[in-house]
Amino acid sequence: MMTIQTNTIFTNVAETSDGDVWWEGLDLPPPDVTIKSWKNEPNWKPGDKSKTAAHPNARFCTPAGQCPIIDPAWEDPKGVPVSAIIFGGRRPEGPVSDKTRILASSFDAHILYSPFASRTILNAHKAIARHTRRTGCEGN
Repeated sequence: MMTIQTNTIFTNVAETSDGDVWWEGLDLPPPDVTIKSWKNEPNWKPGDKSKTAAHPNARFCTPAGQCPIIDPAWEDPKGVPVSAIIFGGRRPEGPVSDKTRILASSFDAHILYSPFASRTILNAHKAIARHTRRTGCEGN
């Protein structure tokens, strides 16, 4: 959270009456703070199952250099050592969820060149896209 404190663009998130941003999964703000949904609807109430405060596909964009744990040599033209690569995604709801891998990892460069690994990741994203088009639900 320290990375996104300043110089950050948020899209489709809720806004609190004290000027902060909020989305499902964060701690609730104090009781005297109200939440305006991503659709600009005032007084969204936590636990309201009929609508969400933030869009399921809410995003933020912030400079990588603001991350307090980024490698000091992250901009070095020689690069930095990579000890692990992790690809992940959200698992959609419904019948696709049992067949969708949400995480693929490798501790060497093998995954970058493995046709099986690449197809697994690509197919997971295709399954999520098909599910979203079919149901209109982006999952969670």
